[in-house]
Amino acid sequence: MKFRIVIEADELTIITENGGIACTREAEGDVGEPRVATTDYYQNYINSCSPATLFDELAEGEMEFKDWATEEYNNWVVIQDALEWLSPDTTWEICDDLFLDYFPKEYLSPKESLIREIANACESLSLDDHQDRETLISKLLIAL
Repeated sequence: MKFRIVIEADELTIITENGGIACTREAEGDVGEPRVATTDYYQNYINSCSPATLFDELAEGEMEFKDWATEEYNNWVVIQDALEWLSPDTTWEICDDLFLDYFPKEYLSPKESLIREIANACESLSLDDHQDRETLISKLLIAL
């Protein structure tokens, strides 16, 4: 299944081709509760909402969230978690042309294009195991 990552200053919006959506962002923890990021998983699909009021409509529906004590919002582990929640046991293909009426091309940053290139390059690398590839992608995303 195809997915797209929309990158903003301190947030990633992850969208799947079937309209699933999750947002991960920087977050501060409360006293005694370590937290550096949080992910919001929306029950509603993006294609059931108006582009002009997308996040208002999503917020009206049911949602789940997950706080991350040590993982940064743009870490590959966090992105994979969102994808797994959106559609378990799926093979993913990153793209940059999903739901352009909600997130037009002007929302695409050079970083977003670079993420696609990195993901494609990592797929072709002959790394020892899956974990090596994930580690490499995660480090590159954090460096961005």
